[in-house]
Amino acid sequence: MVAICLGKKIGKNLGLGFTLFNFLRSVKYNYRFNATAISNIDNLSITRIQNSFMDYFNVRTALKGGINYQFKNSGLGLTITTPSIS
Repeated sequence: MVAICLGKKIGKNLGLGFTLFNFLRSVKYNYRFNATAISNIDNLSITRIQNSFMDYFNVRTALKGGINYQFKNSGLGLTITTPSIS
């Protein structure tokens, strides 16, 4: 994840801020399953082989905006984050 932020004081006690989030996700997965069964009646052999491969790559971005008001010894803020876009 990479975040790029910008904040600006717009009044004596008031500030605005924006953050651009960028996410990168990559997953590689390999799975192999082997099973063999032998029948004692006909000497019949049954084999099952299963291979699973997954290669997942995703890039997403989202924007977050906020406002903050500072009192003497405390502050009050509100943030809103957009849904991410792939």
